[in-house]
Amino acid sequence: MNSPRLGKELHTLDRVPPVTFALLPALVLLASACPSPEADPASPSRETRPAEAEPAKAGTAKAGTTSSKRARDERPVRLLPLAGPLSSADAEVSGLAWHGSDLILLPQHPFRMADAHEPDAHGPDADEPGTLFALARDSIDAFLSGRRDGPLRPRPVTLLAPALEERSPTYDGCEALAFHQDRAYLATEAVADPATGAMRGFLFGGALRGDTLRLDTRRRAQLPPQTEAHNMAYEALLAAPSGRVTALYEANGRNVNAHPRAHVFSPTLKRLRQLPFPPLEYRLTDATALDADGRFWVSNYFFPGEREKLEPAPDPLARNAGPHSAPSPPKRTNPVERLVAFRMSEGRIERTSAWEGLARLRRPARPSGFLLATDQYPKTLLGFVSAEDVK
Repeated sequence: MNSPRLGKELHTLDRVPPVTFALLPALVLLASACPSPEADPASPSRETRPAEAEPAKAGTAKAGTTSSKRARDERPVRLLPLAGPLSSADAEVSGLAWHGSDLILLPQHPFRMADAHEPDAHGPDADEPGTLFALARDSIDAFLSGRRDGPLRPRPVTLLAPALEERSPTYDGCEALAFHQDRAYLATEAVADPATGAMRGFLFGGALRGDTLRLDTRRRAQLPPQTEAHNMAYEALLAAPSGRVTALYEANGRNVNAHPRAHVFSPTLKRLRQLPFPPLEYRLTDATALDADGRFWVSNYFFPGEREKLEPAPDPLARNAGPHSAPSPPKRTNPVERLVAFRMSEGRIERTSAWEGLARLRRPARPSGFLLATDQYPKTLLGFVSAEDVK
């Protein structure tokens, strides 16, 4: 996804309202280092309808003010300086995901990154490799703790995905990444209907071993369009301990998507079921990994220039989102940037409480929080938002 975006707001657990934070333009990616749940939360016990979030009643205060409701304070973002090819705006980072102790950063066009990393590479034709990037958790923590200086230089991770473009007809790039142990899932984006611009996705599986990610492009699953909005497809993947993977769609607002659905697949990419997804205005741009209780956070972002495309309805979370998400549409002129919490359990997804890439960072004996990244504008930026009150 190439449009400029801002976007962050932080929700804690159990319907706690979002926490907003004023950030630089288009910091929109999210990743999570949460422990895996013991049970597969996508396994159904019954079909249920998505729960509506209760409007939060607490007031909002900016960071640095005295307020008893600091869970809703605006949070500052601490930038982590980057070096190397990934620091360029051309990297267009689309997603973040933890693999063991490494944060994996997914460029939207990994074969172009291969050109930058290896000048003799020629793109996605035949068996030419692509490039993802990795940052060690220790180096991130050392920078945040003041034990090392920046910039941080992500190391290249080779992507072997034969004929990925051909296996994603009208391919428009890579959008989402998730891991369960060494098992990898990657979603691409493609034009489904040139007349309307509606987008679909394709889901692939593979394995990451060492610094090489191999996708089995012979096997794929289609992710159907849910709206006719151009450049809106599947932006987040959730991998469960069973190996099941759930794909989340980007546009879930009431006026553009009457029945939002999350699609659940087996480890072999067999389609298992659809789960109703709670209405969520604006763009869903990434998600953290599931934690032990099936909770996850999504980055949720609104760029005012996309009002006509997204047709935002009155936002039940806006009253809880701080000064950067009021007033309600259609008068809103400010971006919305927030993280919103959900829980998946017993075949149900419900909201419990936006960056393009998002990852949760647990730091023993130090403040934990979220890692976020931009996809293009103004350049590739990696940031950390402290969230001491989020367990």
